[in-house]
Amino acid sequence: MVPERFRGKGRIIVIDDDEVTLKTISFLLDVDGHEVLVAQKSKEGLNMVIEEHPNLVILDISMPEMDGWEVLEHIRNNPAGQKIPVLMLSISANLGNIAKAYDLGADGFLAKPLENLALRETVMKTMLKGMIT
Repeated sequence: MVPERFRGKGRIIVIDDDEVTLKTISFLLDVDGHEVLVAQKSKEGLNMVIEEHPNLVILDISMPEMDGWEVLEHIRNNPAGQKIPVLMLSISANLGNIAKAYDLGADGFLAKPLENLALRETVMKTMLKGMIT
């Protein structure tokens, strides 16, 4: 369970083309009091990140039109997105993908299928780290 003092502390954008994943993440983070915005298309999500200035982005790697790697690069190359914490999300949680995520500037990595507690703890820790730095 996420401690009460950390609940409702952030605006989070989730970018994933899978509707079930979006609904699952949205529900879990909403329960913790976060404002959750979702995008099923990578370009829509990228625009949302730049316009909304979220406290955290959760970004799927495998996306049509523009993959998560490219979206992450655009976020990091935009002055408005350089300090926004980003968690990459993938069903392929191999060392290569995890290393690439960190090399491109991600702040963490989540593996699908998501485990509820792991998601909530990773979000909390990443957001706290973002508040400190």
